[in-house]
Amino acid sequence: MDDEFIGQAFAELIESTGVALGIVVSAIAEQIDAGKLAKDIQQRLHASNRQDAFPPLAERLATHALNGALAVAARQKNQSH
Repeated sequence: MDDEFIGQAFAELIESTGVALGIVVSAIAEQIDAGKLAKDIQQRLHASNRQDAFPPLAERLATHALNGALAVAARQKNQSH
């Protein structure tokens, strides 16, 4: 296997993991107050970003989770009106 293939495989694995995390968080958010969940994830993400040791991959995956919660929160807000 060449380096380009391995790099592409890892990129796809990382992206797939993020998408899966977003799906799981979206499903959980459907069961609770998604706006509160999104706010909590966002606060923890911002706090983690202030730490020097916060890996970029962790930030990327947490952002997928945040986006999932935000999408459900927007839908819940629209349904309540």
